[in-house]
Formats: sequence, C-alpha cells, structure tokens
Amino acid sequence: MGNEIQSLQERPARLTQSVAQAGRDAWLEKYSDYFRPERSISYYNKGELVGFLLDLAILHASGGNRSLDDVMRRLNSDFAKRGRFFTEADLRSIVVDLAPTFTGVSEFFHDYVEGTAELDYDRYLGFAGLKLLASPEEQALPGFRTRREPDGRVEVQSVEAGSSAERAGLMKGDVIAQMNGHALPGILRDQWSQLPPGKEVELKVEREKSTLKIRFTPGTRLETNYQIVELPQATADQMKVRKGWLEGTNPSGPGH
Repeated sequence: MGNEIQSLQERPARLTQSVAQAGRDAWLEKYSDYFRPERSISYYNKGELVGFLLDLAILHASGGNRSLDDVMRRLNSDFAKRGRFFTEADLRSIVVDLAPTFTGVSEFFHDYVEGTAELDYDRYLGFAGLKLLASPEEQALPGFRTRREPDGRVEVQSVEAGSSAERAGLMKGDVIAQMNGHALPGILRDQWSQLPPGKEVELKVEREKSTLKIRFTPGTRLETNYQIVELPQATADQMKVRKGWLEGTNPSGPGH
C-alpha cells in the first residue's frame, strides 16, 4: 500500500484529475496520458487506495461487523443477479444501510471519488490503529520514462533534456533489453528503486536493427517513501477493524 501511495503522490495530476474522471477518460482512449504524470492519474492506482479507505470507514462505522466485501455481495445479489445496473446513489445507499453511523459517505464520494482532495490516510488508517509514515530518501534519478508493451518489451517513451541518460545517447523509441547485465522481469521502476545513488548503470538497448550498450551515472533526487506502521497501544476496537481489514474476517461473511 505504501508503494501505491507513493505512485499516486508522484503524480501532480492527482490535484487536478479525479479518479472518476480518469475512469471516464479511459473510454475516450487517452491511455497515452497515463505516462504523463502531470496530465493523468491511474484509476487502478487511486481506485485501489480509495477502496482501502472506504473499507476501513465501513468497518469502523459498523464496529468491525461490516466491510467493503458486504457492499460487493449486496451489489451482486440486488443488481447483478437480477440483471439490473446500479447508480452511484444506489452504491451510497448500500454503504449507509450497512454502516449507518458512517455519516460522511456523501463527503467521501464528493472529495475522493468525484473530487481531488488529498486522501486523509491517517484518519482512516487510524480506525485500525495504523498510521502512514513518510520518510525522505535520496534515490537515483533515471532521467527517462519507459512503457512495457503488450509483447513484454520495455520501450523508452521520453528522455529528459540535459539528463545524464540523454548525454549518454539514450533516445525515445529505444527498447531496453537488459539493465546491468540482467533482463527486466518486471517494471523497470522496481529495479531502479534498488539502485544505490551514484552508481553507474549499463543499459543494453535495441535501436532499429542495432544493439547498443549505454553507460551513465544517473542523477539523484530526494523522494518520500511511505510505509504503514502500527500505532502503539491500539484499542480492542481498532484491532477488530484491523483484523477485518487485513483478513476479511467479519461476522457477515459467507456462512453467517
């Protein structure tokens, strides 16, 4: 969750584009904007975080007896199995029905789904005796952005002007085959985050019909890392919410 929070916080567009708008824009085929942090957020990323907080709010307001799972069950039984669609008003109504003391449902949807207010992590995590710890850390600065294509290739989408990557000759359209002699099994950002600042990197890239080796020492930047930590002396109510949130154990589940 800390990594997902960091991903969202690194996107300036979180202050101008709501998660609802990001979802609507996807239908207008603006996927390319996902790779422009100043223009777009990912509704996968923020949607997941909003879901986490909504789950915590429902658990808290119901004394740990109801959760987001129950909302999904109601949507399934009341709508999907009856061949009906549901509106946002229906969704809010179900949340209120399951957690009557959750008095801020309208504000939650207004601020976090349709709006661009910063997510209040500590408030909702506090329901489970948790908090968000933010710590600055110097990290290597790539100086370029990539995208993993459907066929698995990692293609350079842009190279920052004046960066050490540009000076070393990296170009838009290059396909990165290896980093420091190793293939890229996952997202390049994951490998980059483990790179010590000031360490030279070697990229093996494919450019048209040529294979090149590009070496450079990345710049650095101060980034904020996020981690969820436990509050000391959590109450029994907070522990019940935490257990329901992490393990999905609440009395209203299947068999109850």
